[in-house]
Amino acid sequence: MEADIVVVGVGAKPLINLFTGQLEEDKGGIKTDAFFKTSVDNVYAIGDVATFPMKMYGDIRRVEHVDHSRKSAEQAVKEQGKEIGAYEYLPYSTRDDGKVVDAFLEGGTPEENKAISNVAKKQPTAPTPDSLATEGVQFASPP
Repeated sequence: MEADIVVVGVGAKPLINLFTGQLEEDKGGIKTDAFFKTSVDNVYAIGDVATFPMKMYGDIRRVEHVDHSRKSAEQAVKEQGKEIGAYEYLPYSTRDDGKVVDAFLEGGTPEENKAISNVAKKQPTAPTPDSLATEGVQFASPP
């Protein structure tokens, strides 16, 4: 991807005020489409600063996670070739209400990656620590 300027920020908190009044903002981030295009032609926002459509939830969200930062950058670069579908991110975060809402697995086998994707999509009741130790991510797989 060619660019006249690239702004990279590294830190614990997304800082979008550099673009206030220049790019459309929403939910504490720079509003983008499913290809990370902003409200200004040929300007993209990726990673923690981007607020983007999340099809699985039917709304737009901003995600602070390194996995999303990497994948959103890849999506923006792929968009230049015009042969991609809308970005569908499977989020990684936690919530303590007895139900799995998201999941994370780094470097798993193809089977483990398929199982963890199934966990994040089904959002089953959280397993007990003992059953999780025995079954691993397979606890949410169909019998």
